[in-house]
Amino acid sequence: MVLSGSAYPAKRYNDYTHSSPSKEQRTQQLTPPQFPGGNDGLYSYMMGQLKWPSGKYREATLLITFYVEKDGSLSNIVVEQSISADFDAKAVDLLKKSPKWIPAKKDGLPIKSKYRLPIRYHVDKELIIRKDTVINN
Repeated sequence: MVLSGSAYPAKRYNDYTHSSPSKEQRTQQLTPPQFPGGNDGLYSYMMGQLKWPSGKYREATLLITFYVEKDGSLSNIVVEQSISADFDAKAVDLLKKSPKWIPAKKDGLPIKSKYRLPIRYHVDKELIIRKDTVINN
């Protein structure tokens, strides 16, 4: 399984206007939110507790979006792309129970930001072993 994510401020200048950003807006320092321990910590936390749904899946992606609040709590957790109801619910539950995140920062101050978390599953090897038979797919 592969975890990766992207984040952006919850309120961006172009949400309110179609003008170009000012020089001041372009030079603001933005730091994305992160799980305690970074991507490795998030991977360990999620993958240590998620069990991939049995069945015909060889490749699939669960896409979850949520907000990381100024205090590091998560809100508005939404499944954008589902795999299965049970798997989706477990992933959402893990996020709800996760430790507080390190919030995004703008010029050193915490800000609310939106985070997009794809959880990708793919079979690394093209071999499936059933009983004593090896099948190439």
